[in-house]
Amino acid sequence: QNKIENYCLALNDCGGIYLNGMEMTASEIQVISNEISGGYGNTAGTPWPYKFMSSAIYLDWGARNTSVLQNIIKNVRSLGGAIQINAGNGNWISQNTITQEPINRYVYPMITLSQDYSAIPALGLAEGHKDMSNNIIAQNKFIAPWTSFGHILLLNGCSESFKNMMLSFDSNAPEKFDIRYMNLPGFLSVPPRTMDFH
Repeated sequence: QNKIENYCLALNDCGGIYLNGMEMTASEIQVISNEISGGYGNTAGTPWPYKFMSSAIYLDWGARNTSVLQNIIKNVRSLGGAIQINAGNGNWISQNTITQEPINRYVYPMITLSQDYSAIPALGLAEGHKDMSNNIIAQNKFIAPWTSFGHILLLNGCSESFKNMMLSFDSNAPEKFDIRYMNLPGFLSVPPRTMDFH
């Protein structure tokens, strides 16, 4: 049980709690009952000054079979969302409470799923990093004062296979989600649409 506040002040593309599965070893880890708030991301000196990446819980590069349970997350300025899964499978995201209030008139995502397949050979990663199946996102509470919808961002190749990544996407509140697609370093590639999960 950690309390993490105002993190990623000097770095970008980081997390309040960060797991990296690049060697396929970040597996079966439990992230439970933490309070995380105020992730900022510092884009000074980066090629993309508006690409804030500072997820509260960041499951990066193939982190898999991770349990992310009963965490309280508030106000994270990150395209990676409050919780990000990048190229991971079999992760269980459940019973978390995520509150995202507007920051400079923009509300950042609750959840982001991302996968840049082009980076896999360049980084010498195993083919297993292409597997984003069997993720469970269930029984979470998403709070955004600006809308009755949750907000999910799909990055880099995830837009065509969102439902295929989910073993379960049930019993979240609310059940309607505003789905947005983006291929970095660009902006939204298609207009946002709403999906209703029951």
